[in-house]
Amino acid sequence: MKILKYFFLVLPLFYLLFFQAKVDHLSLGDKYLKEGKISFARQEYMKAHSINKTPEHIIRDRLDKLEFMNREDQLHYNAAVAFDKIGKFDEASEEYKKALKINPRSVTALEGLMVNLFKAGDNENGIRTIKKLNELAVENNSTIYHKALYDYRKGYFERCLAKLDRCLKTDKNNRQVNELIFMARSKLSEINEKKGIYAMELFNKGVRHLKSGDYKMAVLSFQDSLSNKTPETTGSISGDVLDKKIAVMEIYSKISIYYNMATAFELSGKFEDSIAALEKINDFKNDIDIINFKIAQCYSKIGNETEAFKYYSITNRVNGSFPNINNKLAFSAKKLGDYELSISYFRQAIAQDPKNPINHYNLAIMYKKSERYLESYEVFQKTLSLLSKSDNSLKYLVNEQISSLNLKANGVKATNKQIF
Repeated sequence: MKILKYFFLVLPLFYLLFFQAKVDHLSLGDKYLKEGKISFARQEYMKAHSINKTPEHIIRDRLDKLEFMNREDQLHYNAAVAFDKIGKFDEASEEYKKALKINPRSVTALEGLMVNLFKAGDNENGIRTIKKLNELAVENNSTIYHKALYDYRKGYFERCLAKLDRCLKTDKNNRQVNELIFMARSKLSEINEKKGIYAMELFNKGVRHLKSGDYKMAVLSFQDSLSNKTPETTGSISGDVLDKKIAVMEIYSKISIYYNMATAFELSGKFEDSIAALEKINDFKNDIDIINFKIAQCYSKIGNETEAFKYYSITNRVNGSFPNINNKLAFSAKKLGDYELSISYFRQAIAQDPKNPINHYNLAIMYKKSERYLESYEVFQKTLSLLSKSDNSLKYLVNEQISSLNLKANGVKATNKQIF
């Protein structure tokens, strides 16, 4: 164990004596010198003298060259700054480039070149220079500002403003930054205004397609309108919209565009897409009776009666006097097999409109399905009393149902007599 301990203590010494001596530190220093890495080159030349035993006059020659190159880098940088001061930016850029050939890691030269490239409109080389600065872990208000300027010139105004907000956190009174913010906001406002006008034109185009029965083009127009700009006005739905042959809303608003799109989908037989469009309205305004009623109708058309009943119930909760809502709930409950609930809703429908013979007829049918024949018979008789002389078709149906009930009653009596 002691031998091992001594071995590990002596190993680094052997590494320093033998391995370091094998490294050609002079060549490595020359390599760093060509790359402009002055401090690394100096270290390697010193190692070449101490480890590789390179003659002193060679090392001195290399160090003199190193110092000359270092001074030459600064000379070109100073020349660039002088050109900048008198407005000769192209000449300044050339000097910055010469300085960077000697010392590619010169942050001040890179920053000066970056500014001049953007002044000259050379955005791509400007952004490449910023990337070089970022690789050297340099990020400051100047680099962020010029990134924002790049975005502005490329038309990415929102990204531009996001970067400028970062600049303001450290320097609120920077004139350049505030000027660019004003310009970017003006451009955004102009674009949004144009998009708003175009979005309204597309909405009106969609309305025309919907009225003419071209539902596919109507949907595309409404979708294009939304992709340009969502209306700022929420809007509302008039109560008579369901009375129209084609339920079209012509006033441009957020509700109108989604409602019209849903109508176009529904008339195309795409009921699930229609539901999705109507649910978009529910996302920002979920208390509109007509919207929930239309969703219920679409669910009913695709055979999902559970969801249909749910949305009819929401409609009823929002507006208990919504036209025909109790009948819809009653029929939906009937499809779900809940006859007692269906009877309850038909009775509520009669309470709302006691002189409507159809409500009585529907209730009588449900009593019959529930084998409550006496109640069914009484309601059918009530239905007959409400019919006008011209209601021959409904009168015929009621009489047929009464005859059927009489046959059932006679059959029951005959069976009872036989048993007796």
